[in-house]
Amino acid sequence: MGKKSYAQYKHFIYICNGGDCKKKGAKDLLKACAKDLKSKGLTKVTKQIKTQCTGRCKEAPVMLVKDHWLTRVKTKDVPAVLTSCLLLDPMLGGGTGGKVLEKYEERSKGPVK
Repeated sequence: MGKKSYAQYKHFIYICNGGDCKKKGAKDLLKACAKDLKSKGLTKVTKQIKTQCTGRCKEAPVMLVKDHWLTRVKTKDVPAVLTSCLLLDPMLGGGTGGKVLEKYEERSKGPVK
């Protein structure tokens, strides 16, 4: 078995799959992300990765999109979050994100450094 190549991917989405995140909907979050990435045509350039516990259990479910730590993420907000993080990214010529992203970053006290 060879090593997997991730060279084709420009974006990575890490979704915590620890116990608390699982209990609070991490599986539904994974499905919602996959569905939204497909609808946006981003599946060939974006990789979802399930992680072990990230240690932010009180803020579950947790995901990391680029450099944005997002906590208590609701599946209904996934399309807006992914648009803000991936399609409106300043490096792609867009803005800094939308109100939904700001709401999640405020909850989680901003990106972790």
